[in-house]
Amino acid sequence: SDLRESGALEQDADVVIFIYREDQYVDRSQPPTDAQGIAELIVGKQRNGPTGVVKLAFIREFTRFENLAVGTS
Repeated sequence: SDLRESGALEQDADVVIFIYREDQYVDRSQPPTDAQGIAELIVGKQRNGPTGVVKLAFIREFTRFENLAVGTS
């Protein structure tokens, strides 16, 4: 449904990845949550591979994604 009215984009694409950051959707007046600084890459389609979710660290100051430290969810 995220690709609604995208025409042939979804059909022709080999890989479709969505980026989700919970801290973009929380109420800013609330205290920060554990999800702050964590992004999920949701592989919605991969023609020659698996789909699923990959969690990454998001460094807001540089708009950069990095591997999460070991032991971080």
